[in-house]
Amino acid sequence: MRRTTFTLIALSIIIGQLFLTTGLQAFSGAGNSTPSGKTNALLLPPTARPSLTPSLTPSLTPATNTPGPQPTQPPGSNPTNTATPTPLPPTAVIAQKIVNVRSGPGIIYNVIGVTRQGERYLITGQYPPGDWLRIDYHGKAGWIFRALVTLEGAIDEIPPITDIPPTPTFTPSPAPTNTPTPTVTPTLAPTKTGDTPAPPTQPPPTDTPVPPTPGPPMAIIIGQNVPIRQGPGLIYDEIGLANQGERYLITGLSVTGDWFQIDYKGQPGWVFLVQIEPVADIEQIPIVHEIPPTPTFTPAPATPTPAPEAMATQAPPPTPPASPGGPPAGLLLIGGLLALAIAAGILFYFIRNKST
Repeated sequence: MRRTTFTLIALSIIIGQLFLTTGLQAFSGAGNSTPSGKTNALLLPPTARPSLTPSLTPSLTPATNTPGPQPTQPPGSNPTNTATPTPLPPTAVIAQKIVNVRSGPGIIYNVIGVTRQGERYLITGQYPPGDWLRIDYHGKAGWIFRALVTLEGAIDEIPPITDIPPTPTFTPSPAPTNTPTPTVTPTLAPTKTGDTPAPPTQPPPTDTPVPPTPGPPMAIIIGQNVPIRQGPGLIYDEIGLANQGERYLITGLSVTGDWFQIDYKGQPGWVFLVQIEPVADIEQIPIVHEIPPTPTFTPAPATPTPAPEAMATQAPPPTPPASPGGPPAGLLLIGGLLALAIAAGILFYFIRNKST
Protein backbone atom coordinates (compact mmCIF):
# COMPACT_ATOMS: atom_id res chain seq x y z
CA MET A 1 0.00 0.00 0.00
CA ARG A 2 2.79 2.45 0.90
CA ARG A 3 4.68 1.69 -2.32
CA THR A 4 1.58 2.23 -4.42
CA THR A 5 0.92 5.53 -2.73
CA PHE A 6 4.44 6.80 -3.29
CA THR A 7 4.23 5.70 -6.94
CA LEU A 8 0.99 7.65 -7.51
CA ILE A 9 2.42 10.74 -5.82
CA ALA A 10 5.61 10.59 -7.94
CA LEU A 11 3.66 10.14 -11.18
CA SER A 12 1.33 13.05 -10.34
CA ILE A 13 4.27 15.33 -9.56
CA ILE A 14 6.09 14.32 -12.79
CA ILE A 15 2.96 14.84 -14.91
CA GLY A 16 2.18 18.19 -13.25
CA GLN A 17 5.75 19.40 -13.71
CA LEU A 18 5.70 18.31 -17.40
CA PHE A 19 2.40 20.13 -18.13
CA LEU A 20 3.43 23.28 -16.25
CA THR A 21 6.81 23.47 -17.99
CA THR A 22 5.29 22.95 -21.42
CA GLY A 23 2.56 25.56 -20.86
CA LEU A 24 5.01 28.19 -19.55
CA GLN A 25 7.34 27.62 -22.52
CA ALA A 26 4.41 28.02 -24.93
CA PHE A 27 3.44 31.36 -23.33
CA SER A 28 7.03 32.68 -23.40
CA GLY A 29 7.45 31.55 -27.05
CA ALA A 30 4.32 33.43 -28.14
CA GLY A 31 5.49 36.69 -26.52
CA ASN A 32 9.19 36.59 -27.50
CA SER A 33 9.55 34.97 -30.93
CA THR A 34 12.97 34.79 -32.51
CA PRO A 35 13.71 36.84 -35.73
CA SER A 36 13.93 33.74 -37.85
CA GLY A 37 10.36 32.80 -36.96
CA LYS A 38 11.27 29.63 -35.01
CA THR A 39 9.47 28.77 -31.75
CA ASN A 40 11.11 27.27 -28.72
CA ALA A 41 11.04 23.52 -28.73
CA LEU A 42 9.11 21.70 -26.07
CA LEU A 43 11.23 20.19 -23.29
CA LEU A 44 10.41 16.54 -23.42
CA PRO A 45 11.93 13.90 -21.22
CA PRO A 46 14.72 11.97 -22.91
CA THR A 47 13.28 9.07 -24.80
CA ALA A 48 14.44 6.81 -27.55
CA ARG A 49 12.15 8.50 -30.08
CA PRO A 50 13.74 10.85 -32.64
CA SER A 51 13.19 14.59 -32.13
CA LEU A 52 11.22 16.11 -35.01
CA THR A 53 11.64 19.91 -35.03
CA PRO A 54 10.01 21.41 -38.18
CA SER A 55 11.61 24.50 -39.73
CA LEU A 56 9.06 27.28 -40.08
CA THR A 57 11.33 29.95 -41.61
CA PRO A 58 9.40 31.54 -44.59
CA SER A 59 11.30 32.49 -47.74
CA LEU A 60 10.22 35.99 -48.87
CA THR A 61 11.39 36.66 -52.42
CA PRO A 62 10.61 40.17 -53.78
CA ALA A 63 8.32 40.16 -56.83
CA THR A 64 10.09 40.96 -60.10
CA ASN A 65 8.74 41.56 -63.59
CA THR A 66 10.03 38.48 -65.30
CA PRO A 67 9.21 38.49 -69.03
CA GLY A 68 7.19 35.59 -70.18
CA PRO A 69 8.33 33.14 -72.80
CA GLN A 70 8.60 34.60 -76.29
CA PRO A 71 6.61 32.87 -79.03
CA THR A 72 8.83 30.90 -81.33
CA GLN A 73 8.43 30.72 -85.08
CA PRO A 74 7.45 27.23 -86.13
CA PRO A 75 9.98 25.67 -88.48
CA GLY A 76 9.21 25.97 -92.15
CA SER A 77 6.87 29.00 -91.84
CA ASN A 78 7.56 32.29 -93.57
CA PRO A 79 8.20 35.30 -91.28
CA THR A 80 5.56 38.06 -91.36
CA ASN A 81 6.60 41.01 -93.54
CA THR A 82 6.39 44.17 -91.38
CA ALA A 83 8.06 46.55 -93.84
CA THR A 84 6.41 49.94 -94.40
CA PRO A 85 4.43 49.93 -97.68
CA THR A 86 5.79 52.18 -100.42
CA PRO A 87 3.39 55.05 -101.24
CA LEU A 88 1.95 55.08 -104.74
CA PRO A 89 3.32 57.68 -107.18
CA PRO A 90 1.17 60.78 -107.80
CA THR A 91 -1.47 59.97 -110.39
CA ALA A 92 -4.09 62.06 -112.21
CA VAL A 93 -7.44 60.37 -112.91
CA ILE A 94 -9.47 62.17 -115.58
CA ALA A 95 -12.79 63.30 -114.04
CA GLN A 96 -14.46 64.82 -117.15
CA LYS A 97 -15.62 63.20 -120.37
CA ILE A 98 -12.94 64.88 -122.50
CA VAL A 99 -10.00 66.95 -121.22
CA ASN A 100 -7.51 68.69 -123.50
CA VAL A 101 -3.79 68.10 -123.08
CA ARG A 102 -1.69 71.17 -123.91
CA SER A 103 1.95 71.84 -124.59
CA GLY A 104 2.24 74.22 -121.63
CA PRO A 105 0.51 75.32 -118.43
CA GLY A 106 -2.23 77.50 -119.90
CA ILE A 107 -4.98 77.67 -122.45
CA ILE A 108 -2.76 79.93 -124.51
CA TYR A 109 -0.71 76.85 -125.44
CA ASN A 110 -1.60 74.51 -128.29
CA VAL A 111 -3.64 71.32 -127.77
CA ILE A 112 -1.48 68.22 -128.35
CA GLY A 113 -4.08 65.58 -127.47
CA VAL A 114 -7.19 64.68 -125.49
CA THR A 115 -7.92 62.38 -122.56
CA ARG A 116 -11.14 60.64 -121.56
CA GLN A 117 -12.86 60.05 -118.27
CA GLY A 118 -11.31 57.33 -116.11
CA GLU A 119 -7.88 57.34 -117.77
CA ARG A 120 -4.89 57.51 -115.43
CA TYR A 121 -1.63 59.37 -116.03
CA LEU A 122 1.56 59.72 -114.01
CA ILE A 123 2.11 63.26 -112.67
CA THR A 124 5.67 64.49 -113.24
CA GLY A 125 5.38 68.08 -111.96
CA GLN A 126 3.19 71.13 -111.38
CA TYR A 127 3.35 74.80 -112.23
CA PRO A 128 4.03 76.77 -109.00
CA PRO A 129 0.52 78.25 -108.66
CA GLY A 130 -0.63 74.62 -108.50
CA ASP A 131 -3.49 74.72 -111.00
CA TRP A 132 -1.68 73.06 -113.95
CA LEU A 133 -0.15 69.58 -113.77
CA ARG A 134 2.45 68.08 -116.06
CA ILE A 135 1.75 64.45 -116.93
CA ASP A 136 3.44 61.69 -118.87
CA TYR A 137 1.21 61.72 -121.95
CA HIS A 138 2.20 58.67 -124.00
CA GLY A 139 5.91 59.24 -123.44
CA LYS A 140 5.98 63.05 -123.76
CA ALA A 141 5.23 65.94 -121.48
CA GLY A 142 1.68 67.28 -121.47
CA TRP A 143 -0.21 69.73 -119.29
CA ILE A 144 -3.77 69.44 -117.92
CA PHE A 145 -5.85 71.67 -115.68
CA ARG A 146 -5.93 70.47 -112.07
CA ALA A 147 -9.64 71.12 -111.46
CA LEU A 148 -10.55 68.59 -114.18
CA VAL A 149 -8.82 65.57 -112.60
CA THR A 150 -8.78 63.62 -109.34
CA LEU A 151 -5.44 63.19 -107.60
CA GLU A 152 -4.25 59.92 -106.07
CA GLY A 153 -1.04 58.74 -104.46
CA ALA A 154 1.71 60.86 -102.89
CA ILE A 155 0.43 64.26 -104.07
CA ASP A 156 2.65 66.07 -101.54
CA GLU A 157 5.73 64.90 -103.45
CA ILE A 158 4.84 66.55 -106.79
CA PRO A 159 7.87 68.69 -107.73
CA PRO A 160 7.38 72.29 -108.91
CA ILE A 161 8.25 73.02 -112.55
CA THR A 162 9.58 76.49 -113.35
CA ASP A 163 11.16 75.70 -116.73
CA ILE A 164 8.04 75.83 -118.88
CA PRO A 165 7.76 76.13 -122.68
CA PRO A 166 7.88 79.68 -124.03
CA THR A 167 4.57 81.43 -124.42
CA PRO A 168 3.34 81.27 -128.01
CA THR A 169 3.32 84.63 -129.81
CA PHE A 170 0.35 85.65 -131.90
CA THR A 171 0.90 87.53 -135.13
CA PRO A 172 -2.01 89.90 -135.57
CA SER A 173 -3.61 89.80 -138.99
CA PRO A 174 -3.27 93.05 -140.99
CA ALA A 175 -6.23 95.35 -140.73
CA PRO A 176 -8.23 95.60 -143.95
CA THR A 177 -7.62 98.79 -145.98
CA ASN A 178 -10.44 100.73 -147.50
CA THR A 179 -10.16 100.69 -151.33
CA PRO A 180 -11.24 104.08 -152.67
CA THR A 181 -14.30 104.01 -154.82
CA PRO A 182 -13.41 105.11 -158.41
CA THR A 183 -14.95 108.38 -159.39
CA VAL A 184 -17.15 108.09 -162.43
CA THR A 185 -16.45 110.90 -164.91
CA PRO A 186 -19.53 111.49 -166.98
CA THR A 187 -19.05 111.71 -170.72
CA LEU A 188 -21.04 114.10 -172.73
CA ALA A 189 -22.76 112.64 -175.66
CA PRO A 190 -22.31 114.64 -178.89
CA THR A 191 -25.20 116.90 -179.55
CA LYS A 192 -26.48 118.44 -182.65
CA THR A 193 -25.59 121.94 -183.59
CA GLY A 194 -27.80 124.39 -181.94
CA ASP A 195 -28.61 122.06 -178.95
CA THR A 196 -27.68 123.19 -175.44
CA PRO A 197 -25.58 120.55 -173.61
CA ALA A 198 -27.08 119.12 -170.36
CA PRO A 199 -25.10 119.72 -167.15
CA PRO A 200 -23.14 116.69 -165.84
CA THR A 201 -24.81 114.57 -163.14
CA GLN A 202 -22.87 114.52 -159.79
CA PRO A 203 -22.84 111.22 -157.76
CA PRO A 204 -24.46 111.41 -154.30
CA PRO A 205 -21.95 111.87 -151.42
CA THR A 206 -21.08 108.72 -149.38
CA ASP A 207 -20.76 108.73 -145.55
CA THR A 208 -17.32 107.71 -144.28
CA PRO A 209 -17.77 105.17 -141.35
CA VAL A 210 -16.24 106.39 -138.09
CA PRO A 211 -14.55 103.54 -136.12
CA PRO A 212 -16.06 103.12 -132.63
CA THR A 213 -13.94 104.30 -129.76
CA PRO A 214 -12.80 101.16 -127.83
CA GLY A 215 -13.81 101.21 -124.17
CA PRO A 216 -11.80 99.85 -121.26
CA PRO A 217 -11.57 96.04 -121.10
CA MET A 218 -14.24 94.68 -118.79
CA ALA A 219 -14.95 91.24 -117.27
CA ILE A 220 -18.58 90.17 -116.82
CA ILE A 221 -19.08 87.43 -114.20
CA ILE A 222 -21.07 84.48 -115.59
CA GLY A 223 -21.46 82.39 -112.42
CA GLN A 224 -22.64 82.59 -108.83
CA ASN A 225 -20.22 82.99 -105.91
CA VAL A 226 -17.17 83.15 -108.18
CA PRO A 227 -14.03 83.28 -105.99
CA ILE A 228 -11.63 86.19 -106.45
CA ARG A 229 -8.10 85.20 -105.46
CA GLN A 230 -4.88 86.96 -104.48
CA GLY A 231 -2.93 85.44 -107.36
CA PRO A 232 -3.34 83.52 -110.62
CA GLY A 233 -3.88 80.03 -109.22
CA LEU A 234 -6.09 77.86 -107.05
CA ILE A 235 -3.37 77.76 -104.42
CA TYR A 236 -3.88 81.42 -103.54
CA ASP A 237 -6.33 82.55 -100.87
CA GLU A 238 -9.72 84.03 -101.67
CA ILE A 239 -10.23 87.75 -101.06
CA GLY A 240 -13.91 87.85 -101.98
CA LEU A 241 -16.77 86.55 -104.10
CA ALA A 242 -18.47 87.90 -107.24
CA ASN A 243 -21.95 87.19 -108.55
CA GLN A 244 -23.40 86.79 -112.01
CA GLY A 245 -23.68 89.96 -114.08
CA GLU A 246 -21.18 92.04 -112.09
CA ARG A 247 -18.64 93.95 -114.20
CA TYR A 248 -15.02 94.57 -113.27
CA LEU A 249 -12.20 96.40 -115.03
CA ILE A 250 -9.54 94.05 -116.46
CA THR A 251 -6.03 95.24 -115.60
CA GLY A 252 -3.89 92.34 -116.78
CA LEU A 253 -3.49 88.75 -117.96
CA SER A 254 -1.41 85.92 -116.48
CA VAL A 255 1.54 84.49 -118.38
CA THR A 256 -0.41 81.29 -119.02
CA GLY A 257 -3.37 83.24 -120.40
CA ASP A 258 -6.06 81.64 -118.24
CA TRP A 259 -6.26 84.07 -115.31
CA PHE A 260 -7.42 87.69 -115.54
CA GLN A 261 -6.36 90.39 -113.14
CA ILE A 262 -9.24 92.71 -112.28
CA ASP A 263 -9.82 95.76 -110.15
CA TYR A 264 -11.77 94.20 -107.27
CA LYS A 265 -13.02 96.96 -104.98
CA GLY A 266 -9.83 98.98 -105.29
CA GLN A 267 -7.35 96.11 -105.02
CA PRO A 268 -5.97 93.65 -107.58
CA GLY A 269 -7.77 90.32 -107.75
CA TRP A 270 -7.57 87.31 -110.03
CA VAL A 271 -10.43 85.38 -111.64
CA PHE A 272 -10.32 82.26 -113.81
CA LEU A 273 -11.03 82.59 -117.52
CA VAL A 274 -14.02 80.22 -117.70
CA GLN A 275 -15.89 82.16 -115.02
CA ILE A 276 -16.07 85.49 -116.89
CA GLU A 277 -16.98 86.87 -120.28
CA PRO A 278 -14.27 89.34 -121.33
CA VAL A 279 -15.49 92.44 -123.17
CA ALA A 280 -12.20 93.38 -124.80
CA ASP A 281 -9.56 92.29 -127.23
CA ILE A 282 -7.52 89.79 -125.22
CA GLU A 283 -4.43 90.46 -127.32
CA GLN A 284 -4.44 94.07 -126.18
CA ILE A 285 -4.46 93.20 -122.43
CA PRO A 286 -0.97 93.52 -120.89
CA ILE A 287 0.75 90.43 -119.46
CA VAL A 288 1.41 90.63 -115.69
CA HIS A 289 4.79 89.16 -114.77
CA GLU A 290 4.97 90.35 -111.17
CA ILE A 291 2.56 88.15 -109.27
CA PRO A 292 2.32 87.52 -105.50
CA PRO A 293 4.67 84.85 -104.14
CA THR A 294 3.28 81.37 -103.95
CA PRO A 295 2.03 80.70 -100.41
CA THR A 296 3.81 77.96 -98.53
CA PHE A 297 1.96 75.56 -96.28
CA THR A 298 3.60 74.52 -93.01
CA PRO A 299 2.31 71.13 -91.91
CA ALA A 300 0.98 71.06 -88.38
CA PRO A 301 3.24 69.15 -85.97
CA ALA A 302 2.02 65.69 -85.19
CA THR A 303 0.51 65.34 -81.73
CA PRO A 304 2.64 62.87 -79.79
CA THR A 305 0.73 59.89 -78.51
CA PRO A 306 1.31 59.47 -74.77
CA ALA A 307 2.83 56.15 -73.88
CA PRO A 308 0.71 54.00 -71.58
CA GLU A 309 1.84 54.27 -67.99
CA ALA A 310 3.07 51.08 -66.43
CA MET A 311 0.93 50.08 -63.47
CA ALA A 312 3.02 49.26 -60.42
CA THR A 313 2.14 45.83 -59.12
CA GLN A 314 2.44 45.30 -55.38
CA ALA A 315 3.81 42.05 -54.12
CA PRO A 316 1.34 40.10 -52.00
CA PRO A 317 2.00 40.38 -48.26
CA PRO A 318 4.02 37.53 -46.83
CA THR A 319 2.03 34.70 -45.40
CA PRO A 320 2.61 34.42 -41.63
CA PRO A 321 4.10 31.11 -40.58
CA ALA A 322 1.66 28.53 -39.39
CA SER A 323 1.63 27.95 -35.69
CA PRO A 324 2.88 24.51 -34.65
CA GLY A 325 0.28 21.96 -33.79
CA GLY A 326 -0.43 20.81 -30.26
CA PRO A 327 -2.70 21.57 -27.33
CA PRO A 328 -3.11 25.22 -26.24
CA ALA A 329 -0.83 26.50 -23.48
CA GLY A 330 -3.80 27.19 -21.17
CA LEU A 331 -4.85 23.56 -21.19
CA LEU A 332 -1.27 22.49 -20.41
CA LEU A 333 -1.15 24.79 -17.38
CA ILE A 334 -4.53 23.61 -16.14
CA GLY A 335 -3.43 19.98 -16.58
CA GLY A 336 -0.21 20.60 -14.66
CA LEU A 337 -2.01 22.29 -11.76
CA LEU A 338 -4.58 19.47 -11.71
CA ALA A 339 -1.80 16.82 -11.56
CA LEU A 340 -0.06 18.63 -8.70
CA ALA A 341 -3.39 18.91 -6.86
CA ILE A 342 -3.91 15.16 -7.25
CA ALA A 343 -0.41 14.50 -5.90
CA ALA A 344 -1.02 16.77 -2.93
CA GLY A 345 -4.38 15.07 -2.25
CA ILE A 346 -2.83 11.59 -2.31
CA LEU A 347 -0.02 12.72 0.01
CA PHE A 348 -2.52 14.34 2.40
CA TYR A 349 -4.66 11.19 2.37
CA PHE A 350 -1.62 9.01 3.06
CA ILE A 351 -0.40 11.15 5.97
CA ARG A 352 -3.89 11.25 7.51
CA ASN A 353 -4.32 7.48 7.35
CA LYS A 354 -0.88 6.94 8.84
CA SER A 355 -1.61 9.17 11.81
CA THR A 356 -4.85 7.35 12.55
